[in-house]
Amino acid sequence: MMNTFDAKPQEDRDYEELKQRSRTAEIFCSLILYLLLSDVKIETAEAVN
Repeated sequence: MMNTFDAKPQEDRDYEELKQRSRTAEIFCSLILYLLLSDVKIETAEAVN
């Protein structure tokens, strides 16, 4: 029997949560990558000078 209080089925809510988590992970990875790359640029700029 389905719970009538749920606006969405459980699968849809799980999918939305998974989508949100993967988006968060994507942002987190991008941030780390950006920091690593910017760190490398700073080091190479210092090495040139």
